[in-house]
Amino acid sequence: MKKIFVFILLSLVFVACNPKEDENILATIDTYKVTKEEFYQRLDIFKGLSEERKREEFESIVEKYAEIVYGLQIGIEKDVTVKTVTGKNLKMQLANDELYRDELSKFITEPELQDLYEKRKFKVNAAHILVASKEKAQEIRNKIINGEDFGKLAKENSLDTTTAKTNGEIGEFVWGEMVAVFEDSVFAMEVGELSEPVKSDYGFHIIKLLSKNPNPQKPFDEERTKLVEALLKIKSFQINFALEELKNKLYEPAQIKINVENLEKYFRTVTENSKNLPEYAKLYFNDPTIGLEKMENIVLATYKKPNVDASKVPAKLFFNYLLEDLDGTVTVGDLIIDVRQENRSKVFLDKNILESAVTALAKNDLLVGEAINRGLAQKENVLALGESVFEDQIYKQTRRKILGIGTEVSEKEIKDYYEKHKQDYQDAGFVDLKEVWTEKQEIANLILQKSKTEDFDKIIKNYQTQVEVNSLSNIPLDANLEAVQLAKAYKVGEVYGPVLKKSGFAIYQITGKIEPAPLSFEKIKRRAEKDARKSKKINDEKALTETVAKNVKIEINQKAFEEALKNYVEKPTTENQTETKNDKKTNFNF
Repeated sequence: MKKIFVFILLSLVFVACNPKEDENILATIDTYKVTKEEFYQRLDIFKGLSEERKREEFESIVEKYAEIVYGLQIGIEKDVTVKTVTGKNLKMQLANDELYRDELSKFITEPELQDLYEKRKFKVNAAHILVASKEKAQEIRNKIINGEDFGKLAKENSLDTTTAKTNGEIGEFVWGEMVAVFEDSVFAMEVGELSEPVKSDYGFHIIKLLSKNPNPQKPFDEERTKLVEALLKIKSFQINFALEELKNKLYEPAQIKINVENLEKYFRTVTENSKNLPEYAKLYFNDPTIGLEKMENIVLATYKKPNVDASKVPAKLFFNYLLEDLDGTVTVGDLIIDVRQENRSKVFLDKNILESAVTALAKNDLLVGEAINRGLAQKENVLALGESVFEDQIYKQTRRKILGIGTEVSEKEIKDYYEKHKQDYQDAGFVDLKEVWTEKQEIANLILQKSKTEDFDKIIKNYQTQVEVNSLSNIPLDANLEAVQLAKAYKVGEVYGPVLKKSGFAIYQITGKIEPAPLSFEKIKRRAEKDARKSKKINDEKALTETVAKNVKIEINQKAFEEALKNYVEKPTTENQTETKNDKKTNFNF
C-alpha cells in the first residue's frame, strides 16, 4: 500500500525544477537537504528493489525529515526523553570510546608502528620445553645436546601441556604474538639453534627455532589498523595501569558521596513495590521502578561538578542536554535512564549493586567532563552521533506525542466500526456433500440425468459396482475447490456435476448447507477491535501527515531525483572475508 504521505506530498507541495539547483540535492525540507548520496546509501541497504520501492524509500527519507522539522516547530526538543536519550548516548561515546582512544594514542607512535611493521616481515616456527627451574632447564638442554630427542623430552617434561602433545611445537607466529622475552630470543636465533634457558613469568624455556620464512604483508597504510591492534595488545598492561591512574586522578578530588539515607529509603520503596507490581509492569521485565516516577528527582549521590571549558563544547542544542546532566548529582532518574529495563531488577533490588551503580554514574560524569576539556566533543564522529540520536528522538517523540504510544479504541468505537463493516465479518458458511465418483464420464452423465426424476440414493445403489461414494462434512463454502464453489448455486437435496477429477468424474448431492451470515459482535469483538485500531491508526497517520505538509516547507527537485533514480547502480554483493586467528599463539596454554 502506497504511503499516505506521498499523496499529500505531491498534491500540496511545490515540486522544484530549477536547472541551476545543485543536481545532488534531491529535496529540501526547511533546513534539511536530501542528497543523492543519502538516497543511494538508503538503497544500498536493500537488494533488487523495484522502481516503485525505490521511490517509496525516497519518500520515507523526506517524510522523516518533515516530521523532525515539525517536531522542532512544536518544541518537542524540550521533551525529557529527547534530552535524556541524546545525553546518555553522547556520554557513552565520550567516556567509553573517545576518552579511551585518546589515552591509547599516547602509547602508540608512528616510529613504533613502522618498527613493528619491519619486525613482522618474517614469521617463525619454534618448539619449546617449559619447566619450573633454571637447573631443570639446563639439565634438559644438556640432554638434547647429547643427542636425546627434543620432542620426547617435551612430552615428558613440559609444563605447557598443549604444546607438549605436539613435541613442543608452537606453530608459526609473527612478532607481537608472544611474551616479549620469548620472542626476543626466538627472532634472534638461527634455524636449528637451541637457546640457553630463557626466563619468563611462566618459568624457564628451552627453545628450538624450527623455521624462519618471509611473512607477506600489504603496504604499511593498509596494515596500519592491524599493527595498532597488535601494539595495543603488547602494551595492554601498561595501558590499563595508565587508565586506572587517570581515573584515580579524577575521582579523588571529586569527593563522591553517597546519600545513605536517600539510597536506603529508595531501596526499601523499590523492594516493596516489586512485591505488588501492576499487571502491565510484568510485561516489561518485572521492572521494580514502574509506578515510582515521582521519586525520580531524589538525589542518591553528590560529587564536585566538573569544571567544563565552555569553548570546547560545540554550539549544538543537544550538547546542552549533556551539560545539564553534569550537575554534580546522581538522581534516581539518572540511574533509571542508565540501567536497561531488563537489568533493573538485578540492580535496584540489591543494595550493594545499587550503590555501585550510583558511584559508577558519578565517575562516568567525571570522565565525560575530562573528554570535553580535551576537545573530544568537537570530533566529527561525536557530532555525527549527537545529530543522529537527536534527530531520531525528535522524530520518535513527535510521533508519540501526536499518535500516542499505541492506538487505543473505546468500546463504542469498536461497535461502530463493526456495524459499518459487518459485511467483512461473515461466517463463510458450510456445506455437506455426498460425492459419487466414477472412471467413466458417460456413467456420470447418466446418473446426473436420472437424478432429475428419480431418487438419488436408489440410482447410486443401482450403479454401486461402478461408483465410489464418499460423505464430505463441514466444508467451508469459501474453500478453493470447484465442487464447493459450484455448491453455492444449489440447494439442499439438489445434484450437480459432473466435475472432472484426477482419473475420473464426480457427481455431488448437497446433504446439508449453512448459508453465510454476519458473525455476532460478541464472537468477532477481538478481531473488530484490532481492525478498528488499525483503521484509527491509518486515519491518525493521515492527519499527522496533512498537518506536517501544511506547516513544513518541502521542495522536491524532481528532475534531479529522476536522474538519480535512473543512474543508480546497485552495488554487487561481496563476501565478508575474515581472518582466522590462532589464539594459542598469543600466550602459552598450561
